Amino acid sequence: MIALDPDIPPGRQRLPLQLSSRAETGWQWRMDGKPAGRADRSSRWLPQPGKHRLALVDAADVELDAVSFEVRALRGRR
Repeated sequence: MIALDPDIPPGRQRLPLQLSSRAETGWQWRMDGKPAGRADRSSRWLPQPGKHRLALVDAADVELDAVSFEVRALRGRR
């Protein structure tokens, strides 16, 4: 679960996508089935409210690992 803070500008709430070890050639991130960057480079994802699935795929587009999570938007202060 990730909660967005309405007091922080959206651009400052980007999340880093990074491996805990070195990426092999051609590995990529997929967010909800769409390309989200190369795994061997620094990528930052702008969270959007809803349920998501982040996957790591190899050069042959074989899924190596994946995680599902939800982003919630908090209401602004009144």
